[in-house]
Amino acid sequence: MGSTPSPFNQLPVPVGFHCLEPASDPFEFATQTLSILNEGFVITSPRKLRLGDILSLRLRMPPGDLDPRFWEIRRTTRVVAEHPRENGTFVYRVEYEANILPA
Repeated sequence: MGSTPSPFNQLPVPVGFHCLEPASDPFEFATQTLSILNEGFVITSPRKLRLGDILSLRLRMPPGDLDPRFWEIRRTTRVVAEHPRENGTFVYRVEYEANILPA
């Protein structure tokens, strides 16, 4: 028997990110997850990223049964793959960074 998929994998989660690479834009971009994985996320991006870029992500998780408020998770991730989309949006797989960097 397979496991039941998480409801988080079935709905977009709002994400803010900024790139921690030198000479990157200093502000946070708003986007969303397309999928939440054990080792990271698949996110859309309004700008082109490079493989290996390190991002600081701020995810706004939907309310749960016990708490009706949104809550935030901050993670440092690395861009590991780019997935082309027909509509011209950028889609990236990002995985958690082993080293903790400032978010």
